[in-house]
Parts: sequence; C-alpha cells; structure tokens
Amino acid sequence: MTELAKVLLLAALMGTTACAEPEADAPTNTHLEHDSLDGHPMWNSSGYFELEDGPVAPFCLGVLTTPRQALVPWGCLGHTHPTWLTFKTGADASAKPVDVVKAPEDSIEPDSLGWVVDLAEAPMDARPAPRATSLPRAGDVLDVGAFTYRAVVDDQKPERRVWRAEVVEAGEGYFVADLLDGVSGCHGDLGAAAYDRTGALAGILTGTDEGGPVHPINDGCVTRFVFEVL
Repeated sequence: MTELAKVLLLAALMGTTACAEPEADAPTNTHLEHDSLDGHPMWNSSGYFELEDGPVAPFCLGVLTTPRQALVPWGCLGHTHPTWLTFKTGADASAKPVDVVKAPEDSIEPDSLGWVVDLAEAPMDARPAPRATSLPRAGDVLDVGAFTYRAVVDDQKPERRVWRAEVVEAGEGYFVADLLDGVSGCHGDLGAAAYDRTGALAGILTGTDEGGPVHPINDGCVTRFVFEVL
C-alpha cells in the first residue's frame, strides 16, 4: 500500500468514528469586536441547566431572558419537570447554580422556543444580552456559546467553549447556519445561544437540518443547525 493510500484510508476511518477537527486554515475570530472570547459578554447570559441528581452536566443549555428568568428549550423537558433543574451562566465556573422555582404551568405562558422559567435569584454577574435588531443574513458569522458535557463525578464542571457558524439561509423567525470552526453537535448543544459580531443575541439553537433536536443522545457529528429568533 502506498503512503498516499495509507493516508486516505486513515482519514476515512477517522471520519466514521469522530468529529473532524477544524482544518489548520479554518477561519479565526477576526470578526469579533472583543479581544478575547473569555471576555465575551455572551457568558453573562449563556448558561446551562443541571438535572437534580443527574449523571451528566449540562442537562441542556439555555439563556437568560431577564436577570431572573431563563429559557428552557422544548426539547430539554420531555418527562422532566422544570423545578428539578438548576441554572448557571458561564460567567463564573465556581458560582453556585440557581434553582428554578416556578413551573411554567403555574407561572409564565410558554415561549415559542420553550418555557421561560423563574429563578430563585439572579445568577452571579447575570446580564442578559441585548437582542439583535435584525435577522442575520446569508454570509454572517455568529459565535455560539456552549459547554462541554461532563459526567458528574469527582466534582467535574462543564467548561465553556465557543464554535462559529456561517448563516446560509434566513426566513421569518429562523435561520440556518453551517459549522464554520470549532467543535459542535457531537454531544448536543440544544438551547445554545448565537451572538452577532456586536455581542447581541441573534437566536437559539433548536434543531438540525434533519428536523430533530440536537441533544446529548445524538452521537453523530452535526454540521448544519437551525436557530430560532427570540
């Protein structure tokens, strides 16, 4: 077998078992107006929910809509009652999660994307992002705030991560974007929030181009996502 054939075979095998790593010349964060992703204002509003006594964290992702309210995506609920969840933002990894204190049916009418639930208090450094004033257009590059998934053992904590997507289609109340660089979708990013170059909230990840939600039970790599506008 020639060296070229070996390389091609190895690439094919890797492509069937894991998400492809970004190429060396993948786009960088030059579109950002912020010096560091660590200082990106998304972390004051993007966060995640944990399930009481759940084996994995995050249970799903979410975003603050007010300092004491957060959006729980529809696909996260299933047979789970919202008051079994806690929420925290990515602003401070050491901060204590905040309890969800009111179930949707006895507090707030459901949002089109999911339930907006009441929190016991405002999370540390909570600052909901401003909403984008216009729908993203084809070619726009967005930053998506997400978190690694961790088994809840040895006090492991989810870590912040950012991936970028390029808008390929926009319609009334939604847009579709392709993974541009970073790692996403292999373990589910349902509820992740997308931000434009000014740091404004552009939309919430609600599914894939195949129609299903992106959720931790999905093992395959996903590269095209559907976002809905708040």
